[in-house]
Amino acid sequence: MKFEKRVSWKVAIALVLVASLISAGIVYVFAVSPSSTFTISSGIYPGAPTYTIWREGSNYFAKDANGVIAYSGTAAATVIQDVFSQLPPMVFFKSGIYDITGSTVIAYTPIIIEGEGKSSIITGGTLKVNGTGWNEISWTSNNNVVSHLRFESSGDIIQLWFNGVTHGVIEASSFHKTSYCAGIPQLCLTDSLTIRVRDNWFDYYNMQIIKINGTLACPPLHIICDNDFGSTPIAFPSYTNPWDVAAIYIQGATNWGVTILENRAYLNNKNIFVYSEAYQTMIKHNQIGCGQDNYVIDLQGDQNEVVDNSIVMPNDAKGAIAIRNTNDLTDPKYANLIEGNFIQGANSEAAIYGVLQRSVISNNILDGVYYGILLNNSAYNVITNNFLFRLGSNENFGYIETGGSDWNVLVGNYAKLTYIFRGIGNNTHINHCMNNTIWIEHEG
Repeated sequence: MKFEKRVSWKVAIALVLVASLISAGIVYVFAVSPSSTFTISSGIYPGAPTYTIWREGSNYFAKDANGVIAYSGTAAATVIQDVFSQLPPMVFFKSGIYDITGSTVIAYTPIIIEGEGKSSIITGGTLKVNGTGWNEISWTSNNNVVSHLRFESSGDIIQLWFNGVTHGVIEASSFHKTSYCAGIPQLCLTDSLTIRVRDNWFDYYNMQIIKINGTLACPPLHIICDNDFGSTPIAFPSYTNPWDVAAIYIQGATNWGVTILENRAYLNNKNIFVYSEAYQTMIKHNQIGCGQDNYVIDLQGDQNEVVDNSIVMPNDAKGAIAIRNTNDLTDPKYANLIEGNFIQGANSEAAIYGVLQRSVISNNILDGVYYGILLNNSAYNVITNNFLFRLGSNENFGYIETGGSDWNVLVGNYAKLTYIFRGIGNNTHINHCMNNTIWIEHEG
């Protein structure tokens, strides 16, 4: 009897183990087959996002944080919009192609949208993140992120649009256009505040790339940094406005306080790197190549800083830096600084041009520029310690004034192989400047 009891215990344990294995197998089979009637794992990388969206064949699925498939269908735009309409704090796109051609899918702040990098592709349409304007903003709608996605479309599509977003990051994503279209950006920031655009890749058929617009009462204070801007060199189509071809276009109104820092921009020759109608634009430590028909950096406002950039222009380029504000030159608040830039371009019209106002310091300008520094109707500038080298024939000028320029001071500048420093203003002073072997001293 005792022996029989031992056997029965062993049999019972074996039956329990077999039953457990069979149950686990059934659960696994259910888990790998999408359906709206059962639960799958909630622990999909990168944790448990509010919704995870993925594609299998021609079908799209969205599961919630508990693993329940909430939405599915054959139209990516419909499934994605169904998810966004639930106001989730986080949405994760698995690797796959999400074709939303002809659609704008709208997410609402606060939200984090992430993908798996270049393999998570949103194509053909617009992803729009909607908040509210600064005057009505709720501070709970911050912490907005779009990251690790790839956007693809034709040229006439805004690929990512932040509208009324307070505090956000756009990072580690790539933006690819398959055709040119004038004046249509890949990324648009409208009435948004303190957005950081960093570590992104913008490539191929780029005319206008980032547009900042709106009428906020407070400065946006955006930071655009560490991005890679590129463009195919084939011929541009015709365009009307210079900002149609600006890698970064800051529209007028109250947009100001934008910092553009440490970007790499090797663009189509006809591109502009920055076209700004605003003021307090800071452009620092960028590597830039473009400028055939337009100035590489073209600033219409005041209180700008263009510092320590490397600018290489093609042959017969327009020029590197233009500042053309028209405010009262005697007002000390209208001040600009151009300092420490390296500028190179064969047969270019002028390296630095315009109504500069205040300070041009320690720039290196070389290789065939017709005019190193050309002031047009500009006054009250201090131009010092600039080095102008190999500017072409002896008829070219390291420094020249035109129009009503006056009351400028040049001290300690050096121009090798240029004809002369020419100041026409009655009160312009040129002191301790050298034309290769001749010291130039001039007082109006």
